Order: sequence, then C-alpha cells, then structure tokens
Amino acid sequence: MDDLRADRQERAEYAVEVAKQIWTAELDYSLESVKELNAMLGALHDNAEQMGLDRIATMNLGWTFGSYLGEVMLRHEFGELGFEWAEEEDGEPILVCRPKDDSQGFRLQGIRPLTKCVKRLEYGGEDDLVQYYIETLSMAQGA
Repeated sequence: MDDLRADRQERAEYAVEVAKQIWTAELDYSLESVKELNAMLGALHDNAEQMGLDRIATMNLGWTFGSYLGEVMLRHEFGELGFEWAEEEDGEPILVCRPKDDSQGFRLQGIRPLTKCVKRLEYGGEDDLVQYYIETLSMAQGA
C-alpha cells in the first residue's frame, strides 16, 4: 500500500473517532454512512459561528472528513472502477482513475472528496454529499 493511501486511511480513521466522540455517530464505511456524514457536516455548518470555526478549522475538518468520504468511495464502486488516491500539484489528495485496460472511454480527471466536504461545511445544504456521491459515480461509470 502506498504512503498516500495509508495517510488517507489514517485520516479517515481519525474522522471515525472524531464523529464518535463529538456526535456519538458511528461511521462504518458503509454507503449509508455518507448520509450520517452529510448530516454531521450540515450541523457543523449550521453551528459554525457558535463553535468559532474559522477558515483553518473548516479546512482541517473538511480534509479529515473528506478523507473518510474518499475511503467510502474507494471501498465501494469507485475502487472497482479503478480509482485510487493521487496528489495534485498543490498537495491536495484527490481520487483519479487508473484504468486496468487501455479503453479510450470517458474518464473523470479527478474527484475531490476533501474539497467537497470543505464546501459542505462552508455553504451548507447546497453541497449535499449523498447527491455528490451519486453524481460522481454516474460520471465515473460513463453514464
């Protein structure tokens, strides 16, 4: 297992622990847990001011929970489609498709679960994680 995957898995496990301690929520890497994650980040968004969440805290939480979301994606359909963690030039971990064959079909350039979780925290319901999962899966499958 490469270092980036190990780092993202470690960060995802940290997200599981944070969710358990703060919200008594059980994130178990199931598809159903994406709904729980969406609700948790929505609650954080709604209470950000009272909690004193600044831009740095929002980024840290988004990247932590984005790592969890990315791991859920990889452990389900996205891993089977050939996606894996990669790093952008700016250091952001993203999911990219590394096809197992030489097919010339449509391929997503990259999926950004970390950025999506940051946006969920910043903008609220308009950045729904369940819808994001459904839409990116549809694009990844070439539908």
